[in-house]
Amino acid sequence: MGAEKQVKTERGTDDKTPRINFRFFLFCALGLIAGISLYCAVRLHRFTFYTFVPFVLLFIFALRPFGWKRIVAIMITVFVCLSAGVGLTHLACERYRSGVPEGDYEVTGTVETIAFGNNFQVYTFKNLSFNGVSSGGKMTAYGSDDLLRPGDVVTFSASVLRKDLPRGNQNAYAFAKDIRYETAFGEYEKKGEKGALLILNAKIYDLFQSVMTRDEASVAYALLTGNSSFLDEELADTVRQGGIAHVFAVSGLHIGIVYAAVLLVCRPLKRFAPLPALAAAVCYAALCAFTVSSVRALIMCAVLSAYRAAGRKNDLLTSLSVAALLILSAAPAQYLSAGFTLSFAAVLGLALFSHTLFALFRKLKFPVFLANYLGASLAVQLFTFPLLMQLFGYASLWALLLNFILLPCLPVLLLCLVLCTLFALITTWTGIMAVPVGLISLFLLILSVIDVSWVISGFALGAGGAVIITSCVLLTQRVRMKLLAKTIAAVCACCLFAFAVAAENVVLTGCRLTAYSTTSGDLVLVRTPHATALVLDGDISLRACNDFLNRHYGGTLDAVICLSDAELDAINVAAFLNAEAVYAKEKIPTGFQEIEVLFSDEITVGDISLRYEKRDKAVLFVQGIAVEIDFENPPVFACDLFLGKGGSSEYILKNGTVKIR
Repeated sequence: MGAEKQVKTERGTDDKTPRINFRFFLFCALGLIAGISLYCAVRLHRFTFYTFVPFVLLFIFALRPFGWKRIVAIMITVFVCLSAGVGLTHLACERYRSGVPEGDYEVTGTVETIAFGNNFQVYTFKNLSFNGVSSGGKMTAYGSDDLLRPGDVVTFSASVLRKDLPRGNQNAYAFAKDIRYETAFGEYEKKGEKGALLILNAKIYDLFQSVMTRDEASVAYALLTGNSSFLDEELADTVRQGGIAHVFAVSGLHIGIVYAAVLLVCRPLKRFAPLPALAAAVCYAALCAFTVSSVRALIMCAVLSAYRAAGRKNDLLTSLSVAALLILSAAPAQYLSAGFTLSFAAVLGLALFSHTLFALFRKLKFPVFLANYLGASLAVQLFTFPLLMQLFGYASLWALLLNFILLPCLPVLLLCLVLCTLFALITTWTGIMAVPVGLISLFLLILSVIDVSWVISGFALGAGGAVIITSCVLLTQRVRMKLLAKTIAAVCACCLFAFAVAAENVVLTGCRLTAYSTTSGDLVLVRTPHATALVLDGDISLRACNDFLNRHYGGTLDAVICLSDAELDAINVAAFLNAEAVYAKEKIPTGFQEIEVLFSDEITVGDISLRYEKRDKAVLFVQGIAVEIDFENPPVFACDLFLGKGGSSEYILKNGTVKIR
């Protein structure tokens, strides 16, 4: 009877146990993110299915059997934080719009970062003043002189343009980085140097350039400082497609290596050992300009140190929530940056799902070290895969293998690079740099012999990405549900994911138009059940076209239609796309023999027809609907439109470049 009574008591306790442990900071962080996401969706037109994710997570984490008092406390907390998120984002938008208007100025600023293009450099300036009047924000400036370095204070005359608030995905990077101005400059006057860390950054760059080849120097600089703008374009693509771009982002991995190394050296200090370790992590994050991922890792290390000092076990989910709260409260625009999204998603995956996968691999008799690695890696990839597809249009098939090879070697490589660089800067003896040079050369050799071009691409996840994230959270061991309930939830999630992806990529009826715009040009993808055509502007680059197709369409195009005064430029781009034929208006010699180029005033491809009005303006006819396309007006607004048959109403995008009549 006693045993039976005990079993009943335990079952009763299980029934009253919350589905997830209450964490005050978690609900605060989710509420703040929900408020920022809601404001961005309404004012900045950045509405995606991911907008719903924080609200769904809040619902999951607040499921009964929490007591009613606790649920009310959660609702009040979330409402306050949601309101704060809306208010802080509004203030950030108004601050971004402040400053001097467009015009001609004498500009003074400090070089913060440099990126190299083809025969030009892209500088980011901070500490700006215009005609002697200080202004907040930063400025992107294009110049041809390669002698400037971070920390240089320069003055030049230029015509300054203002950056607009982001709309959809456009200008999100500039908003997150607080880049409010844009210009180009020629002659300049160097006024001196400012900022010890920026000057140190420049000295490190010059040191690497003096003892390494260009590729080796760019890899070493990116690995140490997180600035990957010097990487060769082909090498950068290889790194991204290999799924190891996080190695060059100064993420929690880098901060954690420095923190752990100093902590190990300072073990004799016992309970005070975290203090010098945290100080070293702060110095390293400062060298890397306090990037989002480094600040996140820094805050998590500080929380870990506080837990250790208090003699308590660290809670990864709580420390991550504190980091999100502090970063987004200070800079809500970071919510729009890829760095913030990927960094926090990766750690969230570790916190929620790594233990579940580790237990699964242990049941399959995997060794502990392998179960740990696979559990952590798959947990990270589960949460970052939908974001990578949305942000970059592809996800790597090599990530699991390359990280398995690279991650155990990274502490040795990073610490060796840090120590040798410090020694070389202090003593001016550069011979010691031969050690990291050899390691980096080996790294580049490995990348050169592996074909990392195999990636998952050519389709859009749409709502499927939100389904992956929310279902992973629901199925984790941290959310307590019975096996039957989790099984039903998993089956429903799989069905919902398949439906969402099919709805986003398969056109069974009507016509779907997807418009895309870059700073260099525009294009529109037209899909019906019977044909697929791409209409492109002659100014757009092949890289931008491939990036767009990676996100939306992976098959063979029935046609590429050139719509531009620069018809030959458009044909040159179209010829390298995966298309059966290329169409243009006026016949010109192209020199292409492997692809058919057809010239006509009217084009018919399946049930898609197009009639040129001018070289750069045409009317598209499909299933009884006319679409006017004019790329010479303001840029195409990035959007997805689904058009049915016979609609007589007129839909005009706000900038008026694509008209559906």
